Amino acid sequence: MRQKREESGLSLRAVATILGRHHSVIGKLEQDRRKIEILEFVAYCQAIGADPHEGLDLIISCPNR
Repeated sequence: MRQKREESGLSLRAVATILGRHHSVIGKLEQDRRKIEILEFVAYCQAIGADPHEGLDLIISCPNR
């Protein structure tokens, strides 16, 4: 998540502002220290201009999840 956000040129605080969340919440999501709900994930992807399908495909194909 962090890599995609950085590729989009957005700071952690900028994404937090877009989503109406505190930057620490977004940081925890990116560090896998907080579970993310599917609607939250889609909103995050939309905020950074990423395709949520790509992320879901990665999650589904990962054997450790």
